[in-house]
Amino acid sequence: MAATLSAAGVKSGKIPKPVEPPKPGWKAEAEAKAERQGQKAARWIERNNARETDAGA
Repeated sequence: MAATLSAAGVKSGKIPKPVEPPKPGWKAEAEAKAERQGQKAARWIERNNARETDAGA
């Protein structure tokens, strides 16, 4: 069975699908996610520093 070639000269299954436009409100979601990640990182740092203090005592 022969592979079907597209106008671009590649196998039709190898052509990437077009990129979808971003969803409405994507920027607010990204900002909220970044804020949550920052809070999580701050908790991790605080917890890590507390362990170091306990281990050094």
